[in-house]
Amino acid sequence: ELSRVKKMENLEKKLIPQDLDYEKVHNLSSEARQKLIRQAPSTLGQASRIDGVSPSDISILAVSLEKSRREKEWGRKQNESKSIENKKQENIK
Repeated sequence: ELSRVKKMENLEKKLIPQDLDYEKVHNLSSEARQKLIRQAPSTLGQASRIDGVSPSDISILAVSLEKSRREKEWGRKQNESKSIENKKQENIK
């Protein structure tokens, strides 16, 4: 029971971006996709309480959000590396 409470607390902390395009989240059930679009939950916890959104839909959504977060973070790091490299090149000239 305690682990279940912890899982729910963690789901409440995981934010869903307002501009998330559910059509691009592969493998969501059609019913879940429609309901998520209609209700626009702001956290995975809220999404998990929507009737018709299954635990597997929540898992798929969580993986998609984490993948997106990592891709954005990687892109940001790439841009920082390029910026540092450009500054180094400018200092050499």
